[in-house]
Amino acid sequence: MNAPDITQALVLDEDAENHDLRATLLLKLGRPAEALTESDQALKLDETREIREQRADILEALHRTKEAAQDRKRAKELPAE
Repeated sequence: MNAPDITQALVLDEDAENHDLRATLLLKLGRPAEALTESDQALKLDETREIREQRADILEALHRTKEAAQDRKRAKELPAE
C-alpha cells in the first residue's frame, strides 16, 4: 500500500491501523514530525503495544529520548497482539 492509498483508506475508514501505516511511511520518508501526528491519531483510536512502540521510534528520531523511554515502558504494559 502506498501513501495515496493510505490517504484514501483514511478518508473511507479512519482507523488506528491506517494511521499507523501512514506514520510508518512518513518515518521512512524522513518526516518524523508528521509521523508523530499520525501516530498520535492512531493512539487516540486504539492504544496497542505496536503503535506505542512505533511512537517511541518516532520520538527517538525527533531526539526526544525521555518521551521515547516513557512510551517504551508503557508499551511493555500493553498486551501483545
